[in-house]
Amino acid sequence: MTAPIDWDDDPEPHAEQQPTGPIDWARQQQAARQQNAEQPGRKLLDQLSDRELTALYVRAEAAEARCDSLDAAASEFAARAIHLLTAAEAERDAAEQRAEQAEHERDTACRAFNAKALALDDALAAIARVRQLATDWAVLRTHGGAAYELRAALNPQEPTP
Repeated sequence: MTAPIDWDDDPEPHAEQQPTGPIDWARQQQAARQQNAEQPGRKLLDQLSDRELTALYVRAEAAEARCDSLDAAASEFAARAIHLLTAAEAERDAAEQRAEQAEHERDTACRAFNAKALALDDALAAIARVRQLATDWAVLRTHGGAAYELRAALNPQEPTP
């Protein structure tokens, strides 16, 4: 537990001077009465009873304990927040890496697809050229065996004689 508050260690900069005579003393008392009238329910430190002073110290110690408790909770909260932020940043970085990897794989797949599409186009063009050549041969030789078999292989839907 913390030490009790020592009110004498913190002198107020506007502390009143000690009265030098009865007139000063009367003025000081009048100022204190006016201050009490302006702030009802508040007493000066020298007007507190021992019980009230003890209660004030208890309240001050309870307030300090509560402040310590709140400080510890705030520190714990800050540590947890830092931990969560660090984990979130790590997860964000991992997600960015996964996205980059997926994008790379997509680009690779697109390039492979485009290459296969070009190869398919080339194959279809070659087949078209071979068909045309087979047709040209068939015209030259109506009963030519090789040209007829080539056309039959390229056009399986046509009946064979």
